[in-house]
Amino acid sequence: QRLASIRTYVNTGFLFGRGDTWHRSWELIRDRPWFSFDSLSFPWLRSLVGYGPDLFRYTYLLKSVPQGGPVPVEPDHAHNFFIHQAVEQGLFGFLSSIALFITAFLVGAYQLLRQRQGFSLVHKIILVGVLAVLGGRLLEMMVGVARVSDLTILWASLAILVVLPRVFRTETPDTLEVRGQATPEPQSRRARRRDRRRSGPSLAQSNYD
Repeated sequence: QRLASIRTYVNTGFLFGRGDTWHRSWELIRDRPWFSFDSLSFPWLRSLVGYGPDLFRYTYLLKSVPQGGPVPVEPDHAHNFFIHQAVEQGLFGFLSSIALFITAFLVGAYQLLRQRQGFSLVHKIILVGVLAVLGGRLLEMMVGVARVSDLTILWASLAILVVLPRVFRTETPDTLEVRGQATPEPQSRRARRRDRRRSGPSLAQSNYD
């Protein structure tokens, strides 16, 4: 019975609810409507920068319709990270969000395919794990709500991807040679004063001679 209810949930709740939210969000992205009581619409600029952070619920009412009741729905998220960014942050936010994931996957693929010879097995396993976490987060953010806890996992994974090559960086023979050289210890003030006292008479004697 529970397995049979999955189809009903997908057709009525999952697809119907999110599909309508995505459709209304697309109307906001395309038309960029504004409130009738305010004349500062700026449609040309709003397409680039959006309506602003945390304003999805209020701007969604411009295109919202009632569903199962007289009151229109007021979702606080588009249930899609990129659509949500396109509504609130405009074209700039949408492109930057896509570029963030594309850059992460391209860097990870480049390290695995082109620089795999210089990586250890542990480095490769951790790198594949981080990319898998990013892929899972991407799929979940395409149909879910990106809360603060979810975004924390995303930023932590991106930070691990950035510092991973530096942590597992292999040392070249030149680096080992430079590190093996003994660095001279800084001379103390008392030792420098003692050397000047010792060199003083000899210098005066040489000038006298």
